[in-house]
Amino acid sequence: MIASSVRHKIYGALLVIDLDGFKLVNDTHGHDAGDAVLVEIAKRFVSSLRSEDVAGRMGGDEFVVLIDHIDADEQQAQSKALRIADKLIKLANIPLDFNGTHLHVGASIGICLLEQSIWMRMPPLARPM
Repeated sequence: MIASSVRHKIYGALLVIDLDGFKLVNDTHGHDAGDAVLVEIAKRFVSSLRSEDVAGRMGGDEFVVLIDHIDADEQQAQSKALRIADKLIKLANIPLDFNGTHLHVGASIGICLLEQSIWMRMPPLARPM
């Protein structure tokens, strides 16, 4: 995915997502509730992305999303990455039901545009093929 973006000179994006309020849910309602939140948030994120994008849980309450081929223009790629992040934040903000209790979390997202010069600065063994 990354190598293809580099080869075609099209920006991608890396989104790192931290769930806000997750610890409170886990501590107040228990680990089963926390697990239910993680599963539901993951489903929401995956269902909102294109099939060529990748989402995964890094651990704890952190997720990562790799967006492929956003745009060849940097400003357009930045704008589209922000819209995707905003959509994910809105999805995280939707309350979910756990055994009759509404659970609420939010999300904070860091965004890094991926472009060719990032990979050219990496040592050769660390570069995508």
